[in-house]
Amino acid sequence: MSIRRMPECAAALRRLGVASAGRREAIPVEQRGALAERMAQPRACLELLDDQIENCERIERDASRSAPGRSRDSGRARRWHGLGSADLR
Repeated sequence: MSIRRMPECAAALRRLGVASAGRREAIPVEQRGALAERMAQPRACLELLDDQIENCERIERDASRSAPGRSRDSGRARRWHGLGSADLR
């Protein structure tokens, strides 16, 4: 059931009285579960992107410490194209 239909369904169940109280509670519980499932994948993707960003930042920090005269951008360009310093020799 879509979130837009929830008020309509809840109103219909309320008209049935106390006998429908359990079902009225079940509707938002089910919706919450479905929403949690839909949110899991984007959350996992966000964590993966955060890890990738953190890894790139660590690589840049390490590279700048080992080669102080090297440009930051040159290392970044090689890494994004799948080339490390060993590939360029």
